Amino acid sequence: MALLDRTLWFGEIQLHDDGITISGWTWGGTFQKQIPLREITVFETWASEGTKNNYFRLRIDGEASVRGQIESDIGLWEVHMEADERVDLKRRYR
Repeated sequence: MALLDRTLWFGEIQLHDDGITISGWTWGGTFQKQIPLREITVFETWASEGTKNNYFRLRIDGEASVRGQIESDIGLWEVHMEADERVDLKRRYR
C-alpha cells in the first residue's frame, strides 16, 4: 500500500460505516490513520488482467492519493462508497 508517496509495509485498510482506517509500518515505526468518509473525494477500482487481484486508489480532500490492493469483497467497498454522494466512484475495466 502506498500513502503520501511512501510504502506501508504490512499495510491494511479497513472499511467502517463512517470511514476507513489505514495502518502499517514505516521506517519510523507503526502508522495508523483514520479517514472519515466525508474526506474521500474519489474512490477508483480496477482488476489486474489475468489475475483476481483488485486494486484501488482513493483521493483524500487536501491530501495525497492512497493506492493499494483489496484482497476480497471489492464489491462491498464499491457499494459503500457509491452510497455516499460526496464520493466519486470510478470503476476501470480492462
